[in-house]
Amino acid sequence: MTALPISTPTTSTLKAERLMKAYVAANSLSDAADQAEKLASIEGTAKAYLRAASIRVHARQGQQARELLNRGIAMFPESADLRRAADELCEKSKAATV
Repeated sequence: MTALPISTPTTSTLKAERLMKAYVAANSLSDAADQAEKLASIEGTAKAYLRAASIRVHARQGQQARELLNRGIAMFPESADLRRAADELCEKSKAATV
């Protein structure tokens, strides 16, 4: 029986994660969003794109959140979570303009 490889975080992943959490704790959401976006590009997971887009929304950066969700959906077209978040963001945008 062979052991499956375990994915271990890289130094750059850990650094981006720690910086993102520090910026959130300091309520510097724009900087936290930048770090979360870097983390999404490093990790390359649907969850990372969803987290980055969520922080962008909380930082009131809706357009950037939408772009992140679209990139995530392009990479993970089967992700119901990314599609749901994109739909919710679209609905909020429509409601804000009415």
